[in-house]
Amino acid sequence: MAAHALDPGPALAQRTGGSIRGRVLRAGDEAAVADVVVYAVSPSLQGEQIAVTESDGTFTFTLLPPGAYVLRFEGDGYRPASVPDVEVRLGQTTPVRLGLVPTSIEAEEIVVQSEAPTISRGSAQTSASLDDDLLRIAPQPRRFSDAIEQVAPGTTVEPRGSARGISVLGATGLENAYIIDGLNVTGVGFGNEPVALPPDFFEAIELKIGGYMPEFGRSTGGIFNLSLRRGGNDFHGSVFGNFRPGFLQADRLGVYRAGESILRQDSLLMDMDFGGSLGGPIIRDRLWFFVGFNPQMTFTDVHRIAQARIDEVTQDEQGNVTAETPDGLPDIAPGNPADQRFREVGRRTLGREVITYNVVGRLTFALDAESTLSLSYIGNPGSISGVRRAVGESRSANGVSGSADYYLGEREVGTHNLVLNYQGHFLDRSLQVEAFAGMHTERDVIRPRVDSATFQNVGFEVSLDDYEPGACPDDPSTPFVDCPVRDYIFGGTGSWFDETTDRYTAGLRLTHLLAGHQIRYGVDVEYKRYASTRGYSGGSFEQHFAADPFDAEGGANWQRQYYARQDEGGPHLYGVDGNAPFSAVASTVTLSAFLQDVWEVDEHLTVSGGLRWDYEMIMDSEGRPGITIPDEIAPRLGVTVDPTGVGRSRIFASYGWFYESVPLDINQRAFSAEGTALYDIGADGQPVGEPHVLGGANAATVNQLQGQYHSEIILGAEYELIPHLVVGAQATYRNLERAIEDISPDDGQHYFIANPGVNDCDVPEEYREPLSAACAGPDGSYDPTSTVFSSPVRRYYGVSFTLRKDFSDHWMMRASYTLSRAEGNYTGLFAADNGQADPNISSQYDLPSLVYNRMGPLPNDRTHVIRVSGGYELGGLMPELSGLTVGLQYIGRSGTPLSYLGRHELYGRREVFILPRGAAGRTPFTHQVDMSVGYDIPLTQGMALNLSATVFNLFNFQEATELDQEYTTGVAQPNRTPGASIDDVEVSSVNPTFGQARLRQEPLRVQLSARLTF
Repeated sequence: MAAHALDPGPALAQRTGGSIRGRVLRAGDEAAVADVVVYAVSPSLQGEQIAVTESDGTFTFTLLPPGAYVLRFEGDGYRPASVPDVEVRLGQTTPVRLGLVPTSIEAEEIVVQSEAPTISRGSAQTSASLDDDLLRIAPQPRRFSDAIEQVAPGTTVEPRGSARGISVLGATGLENAYIIDGLNVTGVGFGNEPVALPPDFFEAIELKIGGYMPEFGRSTGGIFNLSLRRGGNDFHGSVFGNFRPGFLQADRLGVYRAGESILRQDSLLMDMDFGGSLGGPIIRDRLWFFVGFNPQMTFTDVHRIAQARIDEVTQDEQGNVTAETPDGLPDIAPGNPADQRFREVGRRTLGREVITYNVVGRLTFALDAESTLSLSYIGNPGSISGVRRAVGESRSANGVSGSADYYLGEREVGTHNLVLNYQGHFLDRSLQVEAFAGMHTERDVIRPRVDSATFQNVGFEVSLDDYEPGACPDDPSTPFVDCPVRDYIFGGTGSWFDETTDRYTAGLRLTHLLAGHQIRYGVDVEYKRYASTRGYSGGSFEQHFAADPFDAEGGANWQRQYYARQDEGGPHLYGVDGNAPFSAVASTVTLSAFLQDVWEVDEHLTVSGGLRWDYEMIMDSEGRPGITIPDEIAPRLGVTVDPTGVGRSRIFASYGWFYESVPLDINQRAFSAEGTALYDIGADGQPVGEPHVLGGANAATVNQLQGQYHSEIILGAEYELIPHLVVGAQATYRNLERAIEDISPDDGQHYFIANPGVNDCDVPEEYREPLSAACAGPDGSYDPTSTVFSSPVRRYYGVSFTLRKDFSDHWMMRASYTLSRAEGNYTGLFAADNGQADPNISSQYDLPSLVYNRMGPLPNDRTHVIRVSGGYELGGLMPELSGLTVGLQYIGRSGTPLSYLGRHELYGRREVFILPRGAAGRTPFTHQVDMSVGYDIPLTQGMALNLSATVFNLFNFQEATELDQEYTTGVAQPNRTPGASIDDVEVSSVNPTFGQARLRQEPLRVQLSARLTF
């Protein structure tokens, strides 16, 4: 008798569990066997589940916690049988095909064969997951999203450090969704990842990359789906520690601002996390618990070094020494005239502490044999103190180019999440019911520190001695500034805020199992709230772009901006003249419904599809509707063929639409009367003329606003060459079909929330007169169908080749190669070019003058990505080495595109593409090799100690991952001449730091780990 646990089949799209679907046949003639009783037993399961085979021999178990199961089969007239090691994975269905031997047949020995699932043969979804073997053997980072990115084809790390996220199939990191135990924990305000927990506390970690079913939505990126561990009938737990001491880290290459006097060097003291977990029974088979606690702490010495230019030799323009005597010019590095040589004249050592307390808990209660109730909590309160900004997190590139009140301070962050889940079976298990209710709340606070009346950024070269007397004195005998600084910031903290976001959600989902069909439908509702108080230290933000307040053409070089709103008598300035700072509370209501079916036509063909509907009401700070989008209808279709019929292959195709869930930043920025009053400032420090007010009143909305979405086509195939070794290939095309952005057809006088390039001029009647020139038709009259802006374009093409060897015979491996291109004129919800995280209201489409030269390779475009990760248990070579493991990982990534950026006269720096996007080349190709060695030491029965050491970046590659793309800090115009080069461009001054590294790969570092499990 042979039984095969095949690969995961048609997925029921469950958020917190998986399924087993099988068929029982009579050994010999393979006739279907009905009325066989099937028992499912697992340490992850309270009690046991029972199913009975139908007339066609099929049976189904649903709502199973992930883990390893044993199936027992008992039928009248047949010999009992069992199948061990049936692996259930999150959101997937594991099929089992069993041949039962009749009692009338003599059999000396019954052999049951079982193999771990390898291919999702009944699902058109593409996904990646982390399992315990991979986490145990291969080198892995401590944040779950980083760990899964390292094995997920089609993903990459965004290039910009200040808003670092995981890009999935060309989307930005703000377009992903994060679900833990069925609760959406995605950042409410911006769509970020607010819950960055380690993998230790999860029994399943999955990234849905593409082709997922209608149940999952509110994402134009990927969906991270996680399930917390649960208790059991036996107490189990762990105590662990991971330590990354500074003395085991290589020296970090500095991120230099060429020609500047302030240098930052970070010296890691200790980066560590430790903690433990415990799970077990409160009442056996009825009530289980699991708790975990994991503080994460990073302590860093930040050296703020003052340095002076030197003039010791005479050099030519390329830095070649022509005489050993001073020439009255700063010495430069040979071959790089922008990189001037300095000597250290003083340093100050500062501290930086980043602390997070991760706390999780879960109660699982079996109401009866058919229904379960669970309550989960996830929290991660934390703080950043000392030097608040990391390298690459500010315009000054190093975060300490300014006064102490600017770079020192504290930031409080963290979330709290609570979710209640119900799961039950009815109608002889042909109907499953899932219900949930939960809440997510997030806190983010930076309190203001003030050292002068105005927060200022000096964007041209000045002497450090003018702002910090004695720190780096100027030598009067030199004809140049000895201690130059650019982008020096003073006046206090700068931007400060006190923000709380909340999400309250509930939903109901039902699944019917009917004759090969898995019909699933459901509804859910979300109420999201964003409360914010914010401002500038000192009340305003002043920028000086040059020494003189006005240039030769009368353009302003000194500007001061305030938070403001439009009043009849002029702008109301927040936070000054006795006025309260800006404060607003806004909210959004989202309703969703879906209907889907997975139809297993036979053992070879599975067809899946359905529809998803989302409704969004975005409300202003007064509780009035600002945007209503009632018709976000997303079709999904998938087809899967298994030529072998036994789960050793999969040919699949999928097509679908995927809508964005609009983050609440748009409520705060566009529907709370928040604006900016921009004043030109004269030499006496006083405003000159009337202010230019951007915003300051609730934005209007075009008449027929529709949701932002992309379409997606995926074709692929997988085949199991030998047991547990699967090769695959897939091709993906994603196209942004429609975007939501704020636009101003009349160059900043009026702003509208629109679908750019679709309905730019279809505005309410009261706004048409001021737009009459911009929206004139061929006959000169107002034409609501005319467009002012080109349509947003974002296209992703990708081909991935994969190899997956699940752990067996002492080794495992995951490898992939992805060839891709991401191109267009619109990056998405995060604008990496200027570092703007304002989803749907970025500056990308604000003015007609801002859209030129934006077409080209997008910031997340990486042509080649190579991943290889694996490990080996050395006991397979010599029994004496049993328990010793070695893991190795390599990731190679192509560089990202670079552009020539300049200043816009109204919108400021890095807003103008002087030449077409990508014309400045690319960042370098990066390589990283990680290696780990571990040793398992059995202590007593049920207790073991694991010791391991991991070396990240084994060869200490520290290539630049981000370069300065700001070609000039002066006002620039886009050069629209075809074939033009940077030599054809004239600017007032070239930024001396253009092309210099702003961020580098992390240096070689060693992690020492210990884990006691019991």
